[in-house]
Amino acid sequence: MSDDFYIEGEEKFGAISSHFYNISKIIPVFRRYNKFVLSDLLSYKISDAMDVGCGTGNMLISLWNLNPSATYLGVDPSEDMIKIAASKAKKKGSTEKINFKQGSSRMIPTDSKFDMIYVSMSFHHWKQRNESIIYLMQFLKQQGHINIYELQPQKTFYKRIANSHTMSEEKFKEIGSELNLNFNIKKDKEFIRCSFTQKIE
Repeated sequence: MSDDFYIEGEEKFGAISSHFYNISKIIPVFRRYNKFVLSDLLSYKISDAMDVGCGTGNMLISLWNLNPSATYLGVDPSEDMIKIAASKAKKKGSTEKINFKQGSSRMIPTDSKFDMIYVSMSFHHWKQRNESIIYLMQFLKQQGHINIYELQPQKTFYKRIANSHTMSEEKFKEIGSELNLNFNIKKDKEFIRCSFTQKIE
């Protein structure tokens, strides 16, 4: 596994953790989360999208199943994650529409621009969030969106354990204000989405 795509303090995923992450979709809270994310993404007109921190490709392949006419790029710093994602895409026969490449929120391996760049349950890992958002903006088409999906902080015991893997509305608003970006928040009891867009002068 190459360390080039990580910075100090960011969680790294190897072969074992990548396979564990791959089966997380069967856990009820993650099944509800996937429904929240896909429903929201489908509310946008998307001809091309990039998933930053795509993991083993579950979300991106699910989106392709629901919107097969678009083209997609999945990017992740873990070589093991990318190998699993590419294998699944090949089995699904979706390789003409989906491409998976190793990269990160600071090192995107393409010059293409996208209608939608989204980040699914990965943003909380990033150590340079503001810098990464500014960097990713250059890969958006005009009027494109960067959508970030996360769990919200919870008070119940089992979710308190995972609160280090959450993002709050207040933190998203702080980031939007600091970067002088338009931002739109969508929430339910468990999940949150923040959509960032450039302000038009």
